[in-house]
Amino acid sequence: MKRWIPYALAACLILAAMSADALELAYHWPKEADLSGTNVNLRSAPSTGASQVGRFADRADAGELLVLAESKDEAGNIWYRVIGARHGEGWVFGKYVSVLPDAGTTAAVCRRVRADYGVTYALAKARFGEPVRTDARTFTIREFNVTVNETHCSWPGHEAVFWARGDGGDRLRFVRVAKAGADFGGVAVGMTTVELSEILGEPEEKQSDTWLYTDGRVDSLSFGIRGGRVASMEYARALFE
Repeated sequence: MKRWIPYALAACLILAAMSADALELAYHWPKEADLSGTNVNLRSAPSTGASQVGRFADRADAGELLVLAESKDEAGNIWYRVIGARHGEGWVFGKYVSVLPDAGTTAAVCRRVRADYGVTYALAKARFGEPVRTDARTFTIREFNVTVNETHCSWPGHEAVFWARGDGGDRLRFVRVAKAGADFGGVAVGMTTVELSEILGEPEEKQSDTWLYTDGRVDSLSFGIRGGRVASMEYARALFE
């Protein structure tokens, strides 16, 4: 596990103590984005002189794109550090990136989970190394006439599921974390339900052992509750975006 994981619990406790304005700032990044233009370079740094690490043929080639940060070059031009399913992480010249409006804290936490745990299997392996176990299966969702290749991966501290259709690459479908201190978009195992509600508000569905939140579109967060504290955390994406 990478070094940022041990610091997650402290970060989560800080988030729980923040004001509403401070929380909004803490969840400012990442954001969803669209790409415009063709043959757009992905660079290693926010500069036209930086090495090229990839190239987006067009908006469709960019696929899912998350903006992680914003910077300016010496001329004052805006650049965005992005992570995407097609080419991984790098910097894109600002005029080619349209940052989408925010959709609330639940959506922000979901974006952070996707960025932190890898929007693709390749990005997850780059961050966490080879999984200790993988299980693969292929099945068909008849209602949508879609065949899915599923890869279920286990790492120390978390497990993740990636779905791939026959016409493209895989995408993160599910993450489960039950290890104390592991970061989950600013929430951690051991956090009290009061602290959880200060970050995400009241859940849409609330049972004695489960709190459920949705972003109103395709993502959801589920928290296992035991003794008034978070015991496990799950992220899920409904089918394909």
